[in-house]
Amino acid sequence: MSSLDSRAAFKARALELNFPEEALAKLAAVHVDTFGSLAFIGPLSAGNSDEGPLVATLKRALGQAPSDQVLCIARRLWFESTTQALAEMRGKVERTDTSEPVRMPLAERTQRISELQKRLVGIHWSADVEPSHKLQDLVAQMVADQSLLWLPWERLTSRALEITTEKVDHSVGFDSAGNLKLLRRSSDPSCSTLGEYAIKLALQCRSLAFELGRICRYEHLERWHDQLLQTHMRSQPPGMQRVSLQQLREADKMLWTRIAEDTRGALSIRPDGSYPFEASLAKWQDHTQVQCYLIPLLKQTAPDPDLPLKPKQPNKPPNKPVRKDRDLALKPPTNPQAPKTPGEGDKKKTWTVPSGCHSQDAEGKRERGADEGAMCAGSAWDLIRLTSVRMNPVFRDDETGGNRYAAEQLASSLLSRSCVSPDDLLRLSLALPSEVPARGVDISGSRSVSLGAFACSKLPGLLVRDTSKQHPLSTRVFSRFVRGLCPDFTCTTIAVFTNLKTDLHQDTANDPASQNLLYPLTAFSEGGVWCEDPAGSVSFLHRGQTLWGYVLEVSQGLCFLPAPNRRHATLPWKGDRSLLVCYSAKGAADMPSRTRSFLEALQFPLPPATQTIPRTLSLATPMFQADPDRPGPLFVELFAGCARLSKFCHAAGFRVLPVDSPWNPHRPEHPVLVLDLTEEACQQQLLARLLQEPPFAVHIALPCGTGSRARERPISKRARLQGAPDPRPLRDGENVLGLPGLSEKDQFRVDKSNELCRFVIFLLQHLPSSCQISIENPENSWIWAVLAHFVRASQCPSLLKRWSSMREVCFSNCMKGGKRPKRTRFRCSHASLQSMEADCDGLHEHLPYLVYRCNGSWSFSTAQEAEYPAGLCSEMASLLSAAAGLPARLDPPAGPRPLWPQQKGARKLLSEFLEFRTAPPLDRPLPLGFPQRDCPSV
Repeated sequence: MSSLDSRAAFKARALELNFPEEALAKLAAVHVDTFGSLAFIGPLSAGNSDEGPLVATLKRALGQAPSDQVLCIARRLWFESTTQALAEMRGKVERTDTSEPVRMPLAERTQRISELQKRLVGIHWSADVEPSHKLQDLVAQMVADQSLLWLPWERLTSRALEITTEKVDHSVGFDSAGNLKLLRRSSDPSCSTLGEYAIKLALQCRSLAFELGRICRYEHLERWHDQLLQTHMRSQPPGMQRVSLQQLREADKMLWTRIAEDTRGALSIRPDGSYPFEASLAKWQDHTQVQCYLIPLLKQTAPDPDLPLKPKQPNKPPNKPVRKDRDLALKPPTNPQAPKTPGEGDKKKTWTVPSGCHSQDAEGKRERGADEGAMCAGSAWDLIRLTSVRMNPVFRDDETGGNRYAAEQLASSLLSRSCVSPDDLLRLSLALPSEVPARGVDISGSRSVSLGAFACSKLPGLLVRDTSKQHPLSTRVFSRFVRGLCPDFTCTTIAVFTNLKTDLHQDTANDPASQNLLYPLTAFSEGGVWCEDPAGSVSFLHRGQTLWGYVLEVSQGLCFLPAPNRRHATLPWKGDRSLLVCYSAKGAADMPSRTRSFLEALQFPLPPATQTIPRTLSLATPMFQADPDRPGPLFVELFAGCARLSKFCHAAGFRVLPVDSPWNPHRPEHPVLVLDLTEEACQQQLLARLLQEPPFAVHIALPCGTGSRARERPISKRARLQGAPDPRPLRDGENVLGLPGLSEKDQFRVDKSNELCRFVIFLLQHLPSSCQISIENPENSWIWAVLAHFVRASQCPSLLKRWSSMREVCFSNCMKGGKRPKRTRFRCSHASLQSMEADCDGLHEHLPYLVYRCNGSWSFSTAQEAEYPAGLCSEMASLLSAAAGLPARLDPPAGPRPLWPQQKGARKLLSEFLEFRTAPPLDRPLPLGFPQRDCPSV
């Protein structure tokens, strides 16, 4: 409800201006009790100064002429009423899909909450139960639009969460007239949905918000929420899985979809007091289309793989007494067929061997005919522990209310699948016991699970973690996932950190020649890892000191962190942040044989024995194979950024190998090989790969930050006064390798850029002449002069000849899909890209180059032109595929691919399409053997 129609808002404003309450009651008696009714007591027109309708209304309501005090306040209220009416009409006209929801007046909000508290006496009201103002405004906007929307459960936030996480982002946009406009947009907080209790609180906030919005009464919506959670908690027959939380979410979506169809245009309360939402809810909540999502699924069972055997141990002397605190099992007799004589051994405890294990004889050999019903024997080294054995004191109870699933049972079902998703891995981590992390700020809901090996200060070498001993199948699932995620990566520990925040630190206990693998298991925003680097551009305040570095956007996908060599810290995040972290502890190469044999049997990605970890692993990811099983020529993109060009070339039939640094600020659209090409080890690794299989084409888009001519143009005085940075030139015509007197930070950046240019010329000299090489940079960039300097400095005749014979292709980015008039130059070794030349025809509009503040930091429009437009990538991929002799393809670029093969035999429960039809292409003749069917005309 807007403030124009709120009686509570009108009354609160009138009393605030000292309008007599008795006169206010008399005005309400003549139906003038809102800003809207007061605004239209007479003709509404801009600039109208006739107060005759106002005076006449006051005389009719009060029964006499109003006093001067009452008339002055009434004039002010009338002016505010007309102003609000015009502002609301303008807001409705200029409203877009990205506009903020209309805010409910505070007086109206307070009155509705007070009335609801009186009606719902059984609810203990607090900030954790009351729905957030943002949620109430979203529901009120649904009423204003008369259109129902399903809100993700993460957005059903409470007032307490909104108070502590409120954040406003400023951005620059355009209004309806095309003028620049500063926009204030509140960032959407997200609540936790880990566990049934968290979901219960979120759904309760939705019920209260819908009652406050006059869409549905609290008890009706809570009945549906209780039905969902009861279905989830219900025990299922043997062989059936419990209904998952994801199934509840999908059922809720389907119900909302059906209700939205029924209540389109009629969502608000009717004059007779009935609610259309409630009638539709009762109609659909038990319907088959909704209940089909709540059907329990069959468990996926498969024979468990063989587990590693315990080491062979010598037989004990027959007369030596058995110590109950060391031997946890009963040794079976050597001859199972011989009759057993009664003795003290009959009083020892026995247990049933779990699935996947077997019994052993006195010599440690597997018994014949041993199956799941046999008895298991062994020492404390055995994989399976007795239920009477106490857990390690470092473990604590799971905060989700206990193990929701038996971890090994869930792991067994995951091993039988051909594909394990990050959601499956997260479920498995929640079933494993949580441990006290070595470091990290204690946050409610934080968890830490670690598998693999660890270093103990009291014992030499690396030992197997208790979690891996007690959950070998779970360890195998995590190992298999990491091997599929990055086949050549090695580590000694795999961990899952959920909502764990760490302060600035350095992992000195890790192998200094290794790096950490980071991969998100949940969808969250922000929450990057700040890493210290003198050449970085992101500041970090630590104990009053400003440090510089860069941010790894771990929420976007796979990242590698040089944790043993650089300090790093966790940045704030929104949502539930679960991160897969793999690292190598010191002493990984000299791991004890018992530890290594145990973990290797579980397919753990351990470093090789008796060898140091290669230095290149701290600088780059393991060697990336460019689709080894796919035929076609190889296309290499250096400094790929978003790798959009590689994605289009992959769709055109190439095998692609995009390469970029660990500090790539762009979000890749295709898997990227991460190499720091300023390091000699990474340069040699890439050169060896290219010489092993010479590529068909290599495209090099050198970073132009230090050579940009935009640095020579000063920013506006207004932006400078507001605190905007003023970049200084780093090169000129006489000092192409860097101006003298640069700061330490700028000199470091220039040196790194010079090293990249030198390596590009080195590649140009060593790659075969048959390889099509193209180098890209802005047309007037100083990088071209740096490249020419290294060509002359080489004094190599063949290199000079090859450089001088390369062709230049210049075009305007706006002709290829760009938004600004940027001039780009390609220097190509072959003529296949010559047709890309194009100058701006002036038939389209260009966006201006601006300096603006976004998310608390200053940004330049030039950075938005760093990514290649889709039109440029499509044209370049088509020209290269034609030069390579590849057939023309109409397939769009492929999206993200699964890490493991997907099952194709299983039939979908609900089909994605209504029907399938086969039709010949309209621009080609009908192929031979094509079935003659009636196809729809286009």
